Amino acid sequence: MIVSIIRTTFFECLALIVFGVLTGCTAYQYGSGVDLPFEKIYVHPASNESFAPQSQALITTNIRKTLLRDGRVKLVSSEEFADVILYIKLKDYTRTARALRSTDTEIARSFDLKLVAEISLFNCSTGRYLVKDRIVNEMSTAHTDNPYQNTFIDQYALAEYQSMPRLTRGLSRKISDIILGAW
Repeated sequence: MIVSIIRTTFFECLALIVFGVLTGCTAYQYGSGVDLPFEKIYVHPASNESFAPQSQALITTNIRKTLLRDGRVKLVSSEEFADVILYIKLKDYTRTARALRSTDTEIARSFDLKLVAEISLFNCSTGRYLVKDRIVNEMSTAHTDNPYQNTFIDQYALAEYQSMPRLTRGLSRKISDIILGAW
């Protein structure tokens, strides 16, 4: 009698769990459910109007990688095959001292770096902009020296050089969120 009740309760709980898992998975949709008004995109090489060192190649490469990783759009190699064209202008690059040395307040130990871009997404079929002159920015921190290492390397240039890929990667994610977001 008790074994029968335990067995019935076990199978009822098992059936309830299986039912819950199967009904919960039916609403799952792989990827984003947003339908985009375009299929093929050409990413125009970024122009650099800022003083960001060698950042135009990094931002162009990172935005292409981000769009490829998403998989909803196809990258094309020429403007003539594209439904839309993405234009990126790097407008501003600022470096602000964040932490100063305790022995010399003129020399910074870390910097806040900010990269500002202006993006436009041009629809080739209609001749109109889907996104026009939208400002996007990203911030990062560069640490200039290692207190455990005594070298004569230009720590400021090295820290800035090492932070640039991180800065452009974050900016490219924000740009792709704008382009691939809800329309």
